[in-house]
Amino acid sequence: MALVPSRLASARATSVWRRHTSKGKLLGRGPTLSVKLAVLSIRQSEAVNKLPKEMFCPAALVPILATYRELAAEAAAATGHALYGNTCNPTLRVLPSLLADPAIAQEMMEVWRRMAARWTPGQAREPARRREVLQGLTMKFWPLLHANAVPAMHVAGNIEASRQRMRVIKGYTEDHPVGCKI
Repeated sequence: MALVPSRLASARATSVWRRHTSKGKLLGRGPTLSVKLAVLSIRQSEAVNKLPKEMFCPAALVPILATYRELAAEAAAATGHALYGNTCNPTLRVLPSLLADPAIAQEMMEVWRRMAARWTPGQAREPARRREVLQGLTMKFWPLLHANAVPAMHVAGNIEASRQRMRVIKGYTEDHPVGCKI
């Protein structure tokens, strides 16, 4: 999908120097947006059925969100009210804040993928195992929301600050493993 180029990009693309360079030609065409769509594997179909019909998220986030919805449904059934009436479950309260941070969400998805790769197919279908792992991940990553050691999110384009932030989060992840009792 082609997007409308900005006035500044169009002005820069019209210079004599830019007309003959690859960057200038790219600026002249304007920005494009591409989205890759893929068919889900059979392993993911069970988790996808627990999500809303239309939802955009990385494929690696699907089992985490499905488990979150299972916890939310369980909490709503236990209290007899809407989900928002139940505020005592730390996973239900903290996970949305964690997933709002792209660096933490990416690292959570990676840790979930590594842990789930060790499960047998029977273990992967156990709701109690998935819930316990999600609760462990939430408690593990929660301090990153409040730690002074984690650099603040910077404006897009500051690649070095983003890399430093990712290094701190990755280092924390490697130093504090998540265990599962089940």
